[in-house]
Amino acid sequence: MFNSVKVSLFICFLYVFDSNGQSPYETQGKFAFRDTLTIPAQYEIGPGQLNKNGSAYLVGLISGNLEDQVDLKSDLYHIYLNRHTQTSPPEELHLPNPPDSLRIFQATASDNEEQLVFVVNAYSGWNDNELAIAVKDGNNHYGKIQPLSGLNDPIQSDAYPWISGDGLRLYFTRNYTLMYSERTSTENLFVSPAPVVFTGSVQLEIVSVWLSPNEKTLFLIGDNRIYKATRSSRSKPFSLPELFTDEFKDFYFVSGLSFSPDKKNMYIYHTDGETHRILHYILKKGKAW
Repeated sequence: MFNSVKVSLFICFLYVFDSNGQSPYETQGKFAFRDTLTIPAQYEIGPGQLNKNGSAYLVGLISGNLEDQVDLKSDLYHIYLNRHTQTSPPEELHLPNPPDSLRIFQATASDNEEQLVFVVNAYSGWNDNELAIAVKDGNNHYGKIQPLSGLNDPIQSDAYPWISGDGLRLYFTRNYTLMYSERTSTENLFVSPAPVVFTGSVQLEIVSVWLSPNEKTLFLIGDNRIYKATRSSRSKPFSLPELFTDEFKDFYFVSGLSFSPDKKNMYIYHTDGETHRILHYILKKGKAW
């Protein structure tokens, strides 16, 4: 049985400003910093992703005895952006996951969150990251966590998934290579994955990936830089990734970006090696695609 959680209303991150009143998350480039998502201090945060309609951020959180690393409970949570305040706690999705079993994070959702694909890890090393899926039933509950055995590599990290709105196409990274798989229906299994095809050789260690809804625009993060690639249709290869912005290059680590449907608001995971944050930025001009 899951441990009960008493939600603290203390926010996870306090804004720290320098003597000039500037946030440490301000950058010089395409984006203006807006805020961080408010997550209570009792949780450890993993990378997440916006749901398809942009109403909520899906994030993996760990609670329990974080200091001694025992009695740890990991689940996926909603942070609703349209009613986001410092006193609105994350909403738990209640995936069946006993304490100290699996860490759940890096979630992506199909339309209406009918299908969730995410990373599971038995609190071990990077190479033990595996993809798993949970499907919503008629009562809006998620069933058993099922590893995507046909996709996962037994000795390499499979991480940062992105699933299409219809749940039929899946992109993810495998030790810094971008992979792709598909299936003919949501009742079937994903086929064996293959590297995503570009118009040339990509000399880039890809950490995470996010796609536009029509899957014609691809955003990649590598070495704390954001790259963009495009294609004319899903049947065509992507162009070679071009630098979109390097304004986060001096951050300790960023990953897992996603854009809201307005193509302007971006959410991105950041850690300085000790604390973990979900940062919110907005494009100063134009739209992302």
